[in-house]
Amino acid sequence: MSTLLTLSGLLLMLSQAGTAAASAYPNASAFPIELEQQLHELDVGVEAGSSENMAWIRLANAEPRSVHCAATFRNGPEIARTRQTTIEPGQTTVLSDAVHRPVLKMRIRVECNPTS
Repeated sequence: MSTLLTLSGLLLMLSQAGTAAASAYPNASAFPIELEQQLHELDVGVEAGSSENMAWIRLANAEPRSVHCAATFRNGPEIARTRQTTIEPGQTTVLSDAVHRPVLKMRIRVECNPTS
């Protein structure tokens, strides 16, 4: 399963999975996110969020060139997972990570560099 989703695809998936997620995680709720950004002076917008059993970041490239971004999702008991993408100028993308255990806080480290 691909972890690279469009924002509209992610929102649609979350709205459709709302009832199933609530029954699978009866005490689940969105969890706080600690975001660390290493953007190297690039004009990249970063927004993070969570919904029951998923954390996501939206990356918007406002640079005149492509950028390569990597996001590492770390929640403590689970192994850290890294998602990577190249974003073309003017484009936006979403990287996400599903969690399989209760989360107290998700730490996401985002690093973006210009592509060569």
